Amino acid sequence: MPKRIQVKVTPGTLLKAVLEESCLKSGFDVSCYELKSHNNKKVDLSLTFRLSGLSNNATLEMVPKLATSPDSLVELTLQHPSGERHQLSIRIDSSLADVLKKFSEKFNEDLASNIGDELPCCVYMNKQYTGLLQLTETTLSSLGITSEKCLIRFIRVRLSPEELDKLEDGIRKEQERKAAMNSTFEKLKIQNIEREQLEKSRLETYEKEAAARSEEEGKKQEKLREETADSTARETALPERSILQEPSHQNPNDWSFDAPIFSQLPSNSRLDGLNLLLERVETCMNANQVDAMVETLANRGRISLAEMVSTSIQNTSETMTKEEKEVTLEPCERKAVLFNKRHETEENTPEIPEDFYEIGVDDIRTMQKDLRKQARQHTNSALVPTSYISSKNRETKLKAYKNCVIRIAMGPLLLQACFRSAEPSSRLSEFLLSCLKDQNKKVQLFFSNMKINPCEKKNFVDLDLAPRSTIIARIDGVNDYPSILSDISHVSSSDADNISSQWLLENSSFPLFVPLIEEEARTTKRPQQYSTDDDSARGNFSGPPAKSALPKWLSTGKK
Repeated sequence: MPKRIQVKVTPGTLLKAVLEESCLKSGFDVSCYELKSHNNKKVDLSLTFRLSGLSNNATLEMVPKLATSPDSLVELTLQHPSGERHQLSIRIDSSLADVLKKFSEKFNEDLASNIGDELPCCVYMNKQYTGLLQLTETTLSSLGITSEKCLIRFIRVRLSPEELDKLEDGIRKEQERKAAMNSTFEKLKIQNIEREQLEKSRLETYEKEAAARSEEEGKKQEKLREETADSTARETALPERSILQEPSHQNPNDWSFDAPIFSQLPSNSRLDGLNLLLERVETCMNANQVDAMVETLANRGRISLAEMVSTSIQNTSETMTKEEKEVTLEPCERKAVLFNKRHETEENTPEIPEDFYEIGVDDIRTMQKDLRKQARQHTNSALVPTSYISSKNRETKLKAYKNCVIRIAMGPLLLQACFRSAEPSSRLSEFLLSCLKDQNKKVQLFFSNMKINPCEKKNFVDLDLAPRSTIIARIDGVNDYPSILSDISHVSSSDADNISSQWLLENSSFPLFVPLIEEEARTTKRPQQYSTDDDSARGNFSGPPAKSALPKWLSTGKK
C-alpha cells in the first residue's frame, strides 16, 4: 500500500537529505532508492531545493534503483583560495576531512588543520561545512555526489566564540535527530523484512493453489469435452430400426425387409437441457435460493448444456450442505452483560463550525461522481429477478457477517448478548426469557418501531439484525426492569463496547451484489438498419444536428 511521508525543507536543503529522511522513516536502505518527479524524471540529489525546480508541497516518488557500491569513484576538483585547482579520483564514502587530507599533498599545505583562529571550510552548493567535526561527519554520498564530476571550494574562515558554540549546538542537534531516526529505522527494517517474507509465503501458496486449480479445471474441461463428444455422437447416429415381431428362430429366412419398420428417434438432449434450465430459473424466482446455474447464466449470458448439468449437480450438493450447516449450527457463548445507557449530555461533542454545512467544489465533484456511477450501473444492469439478487445478497451477508451483537433496551439498562448470524432468530426470545426471573412473562420486541417476530425459519440476517442492532423489549405490566432480571454481570459501557468489538473481529465487509452485463456484450455494436432504399440519402445522412448550448437569439441573431 502506498505510504506518504512529509519532509520539511528549507531553500538550502539538499534533496539527498530528503531521500535519507524518507528512507529512515520507512525502514529502507538509502543506497537502494532514488527520487522521481511527477513526470517520471529522475531528480538530481546533489541539488538544493531552491535549484531543483520543484514547487512547494511537491510530491516525489521513491523508486528502487541499482545499489551503488561504496568503492565507486568520483572525479573531484578542489579549488584553493588562491585560484589554483587540482583533481583527484576519490571514493564516494570518503568524508570531507579525508578529501582535504588527500589534496594536502597537491597544494603542499595541511588543509585539514587549523591555522590560528582560522578553521578549514568546504563550500558546496552555497553551503559551508566548517570545522573538523562537521567535515568528518559529512561524506560525499550524503551530499548527493555519487557519479560524474564535482567542484568543491576550500576556504578558511574565522569564527567568534558565539558562532563556534552555535555551530557545535547545531551539529549536536543533527546527531541527536539522526540517532532518533536510526532507532526507528531498525524497527521498521525488521517489519519490512517480516512483511516481505509473509508476502513471499503468500505468493508461493497462491501459486500452488493456482496450479492445483488449473490442473483441476483442465480435468473438468477434458471431462466436459468427452461428454460433449459422446452427446454429439449420439445425436448424429442413425436411428435404430425395429420391427413389430422378432424373426422366426426356426426359419430365419421368413423375416422380410418389407415388414413395417419404425424409426426409434434418440432423445433430444438439447431440448431436455433447455427445459431443465427453465425449471431451474422458475424455481429460483419462486423461492429465495441461490442457484449456481442461474448465477452463471446471469453473469455470462450463456451456458453450455454439459456445464449446466455439472453446475446443477454441484449446486444441489452445495445447497444440501448449506442447509445442513444452518440446521446443525450450535449455540455460542452469549457473553451477556448489563450496562447503563449513555446520556448525550455526558459526551463531550465538539462544536461543528458553520463551514461544515456549506457545499463546496469537492462536495459537488463527489456527488457528480456518485451520480455517474449510479447511471452506469442502471445502464449496464442485467435483467435478473429481484428474488435472485436478494438471495445472492443474503448468501454474501452470511459469509461476511458471521457474528452479530444484539443489545436489548430495557428501561435505563441495556442487555448485550452475542449470537451467530446464521442461528435461528427464535434463540433471541429464548435467551431473553432465560434472563428473566419469571419466564412466564409475555415479551414483545421492536426494532425501529417495527415488531420483530423471531422464528425457527429466519436467522438474524433475514431479520436485518446483523451485524449489530439495538432493539426494544416491552413487558406488560413491568416498569422496574432491573428487578425482574436474573443475576447478570453489570459492566461499564466501554467494557461492553470492547466485548462487542472482540466478537465482531471475525466479520468482514459486505459488498452489495450488483448484476452487470459483460464488457463484451456492452461494447458490441449493433448493425445499423435503414428503412429507406435511397443509397444517396442513406450515405449523406449523419443524424440530427447537435443542439447548441447558446441562447436562440444569440445563435440566430434574432430575439
